[in-house]
Amino acid sequence: MQLQIQVPSILAHCLSGNQETSLHASQLDEALEILWQEYPLLKHHCLTKSGNIRPHILIYFNEDNIKWLDSLECKITEGDRLTILQAVSGGG
Repeated sequence: MQLQIQVPSILAHCLSGNQETSLHASQLDEALEILWQEYPLLKHHCLTKSGNIRPHILIYFNEDNIKWLDSLECKITEGDRLTILQAVSGGG
């Protein structure tokens, strides 16, 4: 099934300048593996060397943060989306 993927503009350079892409996979865990293989720079920005999600990165499968899911073996269905957000702080 096709999964729509969105990243913020700050990470668009990881997707060849695009903020959106899509890929085909049957489960979320498979989709993430494909995403990291196709976009290694995105993987570098999102994951630590040990493969954990960096603290300032949020990854949502539809409305759920994937850290909240019991398993990444979620079946992908029509209209599902993956959204990657990067926390930015600062100001004064």
